[in-house]
Amino acid sequence: MVSASPSAAVSNRTRGAYGGQAKALLGAAASGGDPAGDVQEKRRESTVKELLDFYETHGCFIQRGKHKGKPMKPLTKKYTMGRLRNHVEPLLGHRRASSITSGDIETFVADVTAGKTARDEKVAPRKRLIIRGGEGAARKVVRDLSAVFSFGGRHGFVTKNPVEKASVRKTDNRRERFLTLEEVSHLGEAFDKVETDWTHQAPMYSQPSHFHRRRFFRASTALGVPGGFGGG
Repeated sequence: MVSASPSAAVSNRTRGAYGGQAKALLGAAASGGDPAGDVQEKRRESTVKELLDFYETHGCFIQRGKHKGKPMKPLTKKYTMGRLRNHVEPLLGHRRASSITSGDIETFVADVTAGKTARDEKVAPRKRLIIRGGEGAARKVVRDLSAVFSFGGRHGFVTKNPVEKASVRKTDNRRERFLTLEEVSHLGEAFDKVETDWTHQAPMYSQPSHFHRRRFFRASTALGVPGGFGGG
């Protein structure tokens, strides 16, 4: 008597399992059902917590920039999901994801800013969990939540991202203004003066100033600053 090898038995069981699923899907389709539509409908009924669960498993990757599509680094994922679990889940986790509106997002941000999700509790011997609210925490977590809803939209959980039209602050204090040519010229003159003073008072310290001047202003010639200060 010849017995089947263990690997063959496993292969047969695997084919049987997938074969059963395929037959069930074919049977549902044959009877007028819509298996794919049923999956989408189930996702549209999912809560925010269930969307977070799905995002943690399948969606923690970079969504924009030159590294788009790459998985988050483990520490980045840990901090991102920590913010979502500690701020979003307590306030919105029980709500159906598809029912969240821009007004809900504005209320959520106001609550986090006011400290409604802040807490300080002992979770283990000599270990505490400290969650801080405030404006900074609200800005960070609403950016995370926007990424979650964008991901959810691509996977059928929601039809729109409610964060996009919410009147909330999503950016930090970043400035986009650059120095004018006149300001660059004045700054170069200041470096020249510092270098001259240091050369007279302590010659050994003149080189660092010269190094920084060349490092940060070598583009002055290309910018057409009168007189330049890239040489010397």
